[in-house]
Amino acid sequence: MMNADNDTLITMPVGRLLLKFSLPAIAAMIINSLYNLVDRIFIGRISGLAMTGIGLSLPFMLMLSAISSLVGIGASASYLSDFLL
Repeated sequence: MMNADNDTLITMPVGRLLLKFSLPAIAAMIINSLYNLVDRIFIGRISGLAMTGIGLSLPFMLMLSAISSLVGIGASASYLSDFLL
């Protein structure tokens, strides 16, 4: 049985759907980038060694974020496919 949310996914144009679902992800990326920028400003006042620590840990943090997004998006797609079938 289809509800109103599923009907909008079927009837709404793809461009509008892409915009609707991509804006929260874009906002999250901008907020994360601003957090990293402000963090570097405050840590940079401490010492160069602290900046090195942030520079070394940033790729690991980005990989962790990418893996968690991968699992979250895959789990939601799996749940949605089980729900619709």
